[in-house]
Amino acid sequence: MFHILLVEDNPGDARLIRALLSEVEGLRFELVHVERLGDVPARMEEHPCSVVLLDLSLPDAHGLETVTRMHALAPTLPIVVLTGGDDETLALRAMHAGAQDYLVKGQVDGRLLARAMRYASERKRVERRFALLAEAGKILASSLELEGTLKSVARLAVASFADWCIVYVRDDDGQLRRQATAHVDPAREPLLQRLQPLPMDPSRPHPVFAALRSGSGQLLAEVDDATRAALAQNAEHRAIIQALDMRSVVVAPMTAHERTLGAIGFFRSRPNPYDADDLELAEELARRTAVALANARLYQQAQAATRARDEVLSVVSHDLGNSLSAMNVHARLLERYVQRTGGREEITERTQAIRSLVDQMHRLRQDLLDVASLEAGRLAVEPAPEDVLTLARETLDVLREIAAEKALRLVCEVAPGTPPVHADRGRLLQVLGNLLGNAVKFTPASGTITLSAAPAGGEVRFSVADTGAGIEPEHLPHVFDRFWQARHARRAGAGLGLAIARGIVEAHGGRIWVESQPGRGATFHFTVPAAPLPARAPFA
Repeated sequence: MFHILLVEDNPGDARLIRALLSEVEGLRFELVHVERLGDVPARMEEHPCSVVLLDLSLPDAHGLETVTRMHALAPTLPIVVLTGGDDETLALRAMHAGAQDYLVKGQVDGRLLARAMRYASERKRVERRFALLAEAGKILASSLELEGTLKSVARLAVASFADWCIVYVRDDDGQLRRQATAHVDPAREPLLQRLQPLPMDPSRPHPVFAALRSGSGQLLAEVDDATRAALAQNAEHRAIIQALDMRSVVVAPMTAHERTLGAIGFFRSRPNPYDADDLELAEELARRTAVALANARLYQQAQAATRARDEVLSVVSHDLGNSLSAMNVHARLLERYVQRTGGREEITERTQAIRSLVDQMHRLRQDLLDVASLEAGRLAVEPAPEDVLTLARETLDVLREIAAEKALRLVCEVAPGTPPVHADRGRLLQVLGNLLGNAVKFTPASGTITLSAAPAGGEVRFSVADTGAGIEPEHLPHVFDRFWQARHARRAGAGLGLAIARGIVEAHGGRIWVESQPGRGATFHFTVPAAPLPARAPFA
């Protein structure tokens, strides 16, 4: 059934078009005629239409203006342009302006006119489908915030596909609730707000429950008073859907990862019933929404788990720190007592071992706190100008005694003219310490470890190279992952050092990477910004 709006100022042409359409066998149509664009809004309010036949020459519009204005008045309706002359250029420009097809008046017969309306309707349907899904994709990809995203989807639906929309979501306990609603008419929003908290009885024959049980979309092309009464959950629900004037319904389940998370209901009040094509579009939109909903829930669960972990880590870290401090104090007191009383040497060794273990546990505790800060985006750096050579020598001095035990050669190479860095001194020493400490662990006896630094544009590039066994190519992408170690015959630490180093470097605005070939050692590089040069004093 075509509900046609004919915008034509020539009464003779209007009568001819009606006659031509009447001659087409099997064509069902209703035609409403206006002579001016200014009369369109009132007539569309009285007689909703499904296709527009538009003359390009009207008393209040001419040429492309008629198309652009008509498209603005009814952006969802297909438009077939009727032109008096065979001007293909003008016709094509009209299609670019919003029309779906064009016909030359003197060359039209009923069958051609009917075919043009069918093709225009199909083109418009495809355009609307792609536009709706494309916009939905943007909305669904833009945020992991659950309620706002679903509200945006409902708003999008009423802009082009429905008069009102309801997104139904299953809670963790299986209860169904109306999570988001939207209506094309803001004056009717209060009705949906009244509808939102009403309980839903699964024993009632509502298409939402049918969609959830079957896992497939439900189409009610035409809803009359008897159907509305049957669908109503209770008297208040019946009164609301009666006031909303529900005439056609499509409900599509939201299914992702083989789980049905809810459904989306699309409702029309105008006499333009949904059909099978609309059902297909609703199902696709619901599928995409379901994936976004599942991702949003996973994100919320991950955030909750992170908060819980941080709370536990905070408590454990506090209590562990107190215990470690007490152990350290008692070890020092015992050590002093042994020294004062001339106790056995093996007791002294045990107290030193206790203090060493306490230091290791303190470092592990601090690493865990640093990782939690990195994940939460709370790792603070306080950059200031720092001399590169001083930082390099200080780091190497800390490791010289450990390196000497393995007969390792430590080399420092800072290129002449290397500027100071703009960095947090303590954090940068932590990065260098992690990289050099790993190099000491994984370099065989009598090997060489080289710490170098050189200018690199507006940055300074640090490099730590060793002569160890190197890293296998398949391991390189994982080197900076947490709790993972690329080179180990035995575990040496918690595997957090490189992950923390990356976080610290990135917090400075730099980057970190590794180069390695098996059997030829590994070189870790990272950059940090160079300190800005001091402003020169002006000439007197």
